Amino acid sequence: MKEENELFKIFPTGGCPSVTYVKKQDGRVENKLNDGLDDRGRLCLITGPSKSGKTTLYERVLAKRGLKAIPVGCNGSMSAEDIWREALEKAEFERTTSSETGEQKEASLGGKISSKLGWLVGVSGEASGGIKRGDTSSERKQRVVAKPSSAHLVDAMGESDCILVLEDFQYLQPAVQKVVFQQWKVLIDNSVSTIVVGTSHRASDIAKANSHLAGRICGVNIKQWNTEDLKEIIIKGSRYLGVALDAEIRKTIALESAGLPAITQEVCRELMKKLGVTKPVEERLDREIPIRWVYQVLYKVASTSYARILPRAYGRIVDPSWTGRGRTYDLILSSFALNPLAFSLSLPEVRRRLAEELPLRESPPADDDVSDMLNNLGEIQDEIGIALLDWNIHRQLVYITEPSFLFSLRWRKPKERPASSVDVFDQIMGDFSKKS
Repeated sequence: MKEENELFKIFPTGGCPSVTYVKKQDGRVENKLNDGLDDRGRLCLITGPSKSGKTTLYERVLAKRGLKAIPVGCNGSMSAEDIWREALEKAEFERTTSSETGEQKEASLGGKISSKLGWLVGVSGEASGGIKRGDTSSERKQRVVAKPSSAHLVDAMGESDCILVLEDFQYLQPAVQKVVFQQWKVLIDNSVSTIVVGTSHRASDIAKANSHLAGRICGVNIKQWNTEDLKEIIIKGSRYLGVALDAEIRKTIALESAGLPAITQEVCRELMKKLGVTKPVEERLDREIPIRWVYQVLYKVASTSYARILPRAYGRIVDPSWTGRGRTYDLILSSFALNPLAFSLSLPEVRRRLAEELPLRESPPADDDVSDMLNNLGEIQDEIGIALLDWNIHRQLVYITEPSFLFSLRWRKPKERPASSVDVFDQIMGDFSKKS
C-alpha cells in the first residue's frame, strides 16, 4: 500500500472511517437509528445538511447489524414507479428471474410463485393481479417491471438481510414525494423497515402529513457537528500518526470546517502531507506547527475540492443587477456565514445577527421583503442554479442545506487569519452601492 494511500484511510472524506470514526453526540444519533430499526416496519427518516455524515451513519449501523443497504438515488425526473423499479432491480430481480427463464410456474392471486421468487409472495391487488397462471418468469418480470409498486418489495426486503435506502430524497418533485410516502403504507403494514435520506427538512413534514404513517416514523436529524466532535476526529487521527497538534490548531480546524466532518478529514490529511507525515511515525512528532500552515491548508482545500460549489452560485449572487428579492436572499445567506457559523436560524435570529454585524452602509431587509423572498425561494434558487437555503414554514426556521458553501466562501482566497464578518459581507454582497 502506498504511504499516501494510508493517509486517505486514516482521514477519509467518503465511506466509513475506521481510525477517525467518532460517535456523534456521544452515540445518541446511532442509538436512535438502531432503535428505529429494532422496531420492524419503521420508516427511518435521516435528514441533515449535505456532507454531514448521513450515509456514513446508516452504513456503519447496518454493517454492525449484518444488514446490506439497497440504495436508490433520487433525482428530479424520477416517478414513484421509477423508484420501485430500481429497487427491484437492485434486489437482484434480474438474477432471480433469469435463473428460471422458460419454466412454467403456476400462481394464483396472492399465492406463491416459487421459492426462488419468494419475494413476490403476499403481493395483492393490482400488484399481483398482473401475474397470470402459466406465465413464464420472463413474462412475470415484464409485467412487474412495467408497473412496479412498493408491494413488490414486501417479500424482497421483509425476510432478507437487505434494507431499502432512498438517497437524496429532496431531489424528487414534491408531488412524487407525496405519492412515495402514500405507497409506503404497504411496506409499513408488512413490517418492512426502510431508510429515507435527504437534506431537506420538509421530508419530515410530508411524512407526518400522511396519517397512515403516524407513529411509524423514526426521525433522525443530523445537525451540524459540534466543535468537540470534530476535534475528536483530529485527536484520533493525529495520535494514531504520532503527531502532536496543539489546542489552537485543533480549534481552528474544527471551527472552520462548517460543521462537516468531511472537511475536517481533508484538512487534517493535507496538513499531515505538509508535515511530511504519511504513515505512523516511530517517535512522536512534537514540534511547533505555525498556525499559518493551517490557513494555507484551509485555502487549498476550499480552492480545490470545494471550488465547484462556489462558482455555480457565486457569480449570480454577487452580480450588482441582483436586486430586490435577490438582495434579500444575499443578506439572509450572509447571516449564516457570520461568526460563529450557523446552520439553522429563526427569522428573529437572522435579524439579530444582521443588525449586530451589518456594516453601517447597508440596511437590514424589511419583514415584508423577507417574507416575499422566502415565499419565492424555489424560483430564486432555480435562477441561481443551486439550492443553498431551505425554509420550513411550520417550524419558522431557515436552514443552510450546503454548509460547504460557507466554507468555500470564507476560504476562497488566501488569508492570514479566519474571515471576519466584514470579509463575508464584502464577498457575498459585493459593492453595496451598486446593489442599493
